Amino acid sequence: MNTIAKKSLTSFGYALEANYYAALLVGFVAAIMAVAGNQSLLDTGADTYDPLLNNLKLMLVYLILIELAVFVHCSVKQRYKELTVVGLFLVLMSGGLEFYGQVNQLAIDQKFHVFFLYTGLSHVLYGLLSYLPEPDEKKFG
Repeated sequence: MNTIAKKSLTSFGYALEANYYAALLVGFVAAIMAVAGNQSLLDTGADTYDPLLNNLKLMLVYLILIELAVFVHCSVKQRYKELTVVGLFLVLMSGGLEFYGQVNQLAIDQKFHVFFLYTGLSHVLYGLLSYLPEPDEKKFG
């Protein structure tokens, strides 16, 4: 692989890393806003029964707590391959949320699907980046 390809791969890696951190921030803000009752980012439904609405909000809180735990684990271990599996589960949660809506006869806001797809793919792509060999920094000099 030539030096230009390695430089662009490194730049792409930095972009994926920045996108991963942005996805973490979006998830954290979405959870805080949903729990606080602000419906501007993710609409949990004003017509939803209180216990079902609280289930959605609690799911977002658990999600962000797990996200923070995975982030700390990966940062301490300096291994990010686990993010691939976490990302796949986040993508699958979109379907699980659809099932939850059908079982409980709830209309689930489509922004939830976009939210889980974005955060999941961000995790998957950043995790897959860990499988690539590190570029040789000496050649960039």
